[in-house]
Amino acid sequence: MHREIGRHWGERLGGLVVAGGLGIGLGLGIGLGACAERPSEPERTGAAAAAERAAARPSDGRVLLAWGSGSGALGYRAPGFERVAEGPSALALAPDGSVLLLDRLAGRIARVGAGGALETFASVPEDAEDVAVGPDGAVLAWSPLRAQAWLFEPGGAAAGELALSRSLREVVGLELGTSRRVAARTAYQELVDLGSPAAPTPLEVGLAGKREGAFVDDAGRGLAARVSGGTAELWVVRQAGPAATGAASSQGRRAEPVARHAIPGAVDAARVVGRSGDVACLRLERVVAEPAVAVTRRAVCLDVGDGTLVLDVALPPPGTYLPRRELAVGPSGLVHARPTADGLELVRHALPAAALAHAEVSP
Repeated sequence: MHREIGRHWGERLGGLVVAGGLGIGLGLGIGLGACAERPSEPERTGAAAAAERAAARPSDGRVLLAWGSGSGALGYRAPGFERVAEGPSALALAPDGSVLLLDRLAGRIARVGAGGALETFASVPEDAEDVAVGPDGAVLAWSPLRAQAWLFEPGGAAAGELALSRSLREVVGLELGTSRRVAARTAYQELVDLGSPAAPTPLEVGLAGKREGAFVDDAGRGLAARVSGGTAELWVVRQAGPAATGAASSQGRRAEPVARHAIPGAVDAARVVGRSGDVACLRLERVVAEPAVAVTRRAVCLDVGDGTLVLDVALPPPGTYLPRRELAVGPSGLVHARPTADGLELVRHALPAAALAHAEVSP
């Protein structure tokens, strides 16, 4: 599979550092207030009902979380002489739609509650940089410096550790799947199985069975971004050989594209940032060189089955720093985190309930 597309100007691995872009789309509430009204309909159950409940959150939701000390604020270091700004480095969406923030300078994972109230979910080392949530609500934090990941139960209790081999290079993030299995997502848009804290997978076994695609669903479909000639596509690929059923892939074989969904507009860089059921979301960038170099950014979400565009919003320029994971996707929508001088701004963008009819209960 093609190396993940992206322009890397001063990039910390896992996020593009660029300037430019206009506007912020109005989003869905960050789990605040009562549910919005909707027409009566027959009662629904299961994943579809969970997706609709999440999508029925208040509109125009936007919250600013203040910087400061103590459990009610987020840790932040302002930029200074030969020093860049630092603060929360990643966010994830829990199955109930709540936002989890890696408040690394405070040594914790924080959960955003009603009205933007913060509570400590679990303690982590200050060098942790990424966070992910599994289908059952378990949470994973990762430190590239230590090559170590920490697993937590849905309630925040420690549930084990997993060491990563330093021979595995260009890892841009970790994903937590079913049965608490961890996968490393690489810059080549591939997933390498690392096993679980209870049963780690040897690196050579994980590499032999790696799956193609930045994200892979339970049916084995991989999702990858491709940009050529100013046009972006979302590729849906079928794993080569027996890998689609979880076994090692055949040597030398590549995944086959089963669908190529064109994304409207001129695009110079694209990255798949997440999926929820049959909806995949990407971050797009467009570079304009005249009269001066500027970069505009968008977030788009498509139906993986037929390529229908279900969300297309402009993203603002990066704030005081760029988090390693600034966008998170779940049944409750797409959430964008942007650090400002006054605090961390969270905006949730609605995904249509119809597009999430087959969404999982996990992000």
